[in-house]
Amino acid sequence: MARSRIKTASESDVTPAAEETLDFDDVTLRAIAEVYKNEGNDEYRMKNFIYAIYLYTEGINVKC
Repeated sequence: MARSRIKTASESDVTPAAEETLDFDDVTLRAIAEVYKNEGNDEYRMKNFIYAIYLYTEGINVKC
């Protein structure tokens, strides 16, 4: 029985969503980062620390 070869993301013609670049102005990026921060704060208050860290990190990645 022959095995089929599965293409990896780097071999495919599709660009992963995380690598797509969108052009946002600084005000929009700050607003998106602020939303992540506020959601992280909500999760922190509910003691969902792992998810809070995830949201804080996403906010940092948006602003960078």
